[in-house]
Amino acid sequence: LPGQFSMTFNTLDLASRIEALLVEAVDHETIGFRGVFDGHNDSDYGAIGTVRTVPIVSEQVSVLDDTLQSFRMIARCGRCFRHGSMRTPR
Repeated sequence: LPGQFSMTFNTLDLASRIEALLVEAVDHETIGFRGVFDGHNDSDYGAIGTVRTVPIVSEQVSVLDDTLQSFRMIARCGRCFRHGSMRTPR
């Protein structure tokens, strides 16, 4: 939308639909999950920390996730303009 600073409801709806498709694509590219230790080993007490579950993803997820984050930023900006919390540049 070069040169345009306001987004119509149709544009926001389309961005939301594309965002949903990208979320689904990222989920589809998730191969599995693995545990990752987040902490340290203490000589007196042993392992101190938690195990986080992180997704195992295909190489394509990086591109999809970057695109998803861009669409989320567009949607946030559009909501700000629609609700009047940002001024439209002149």
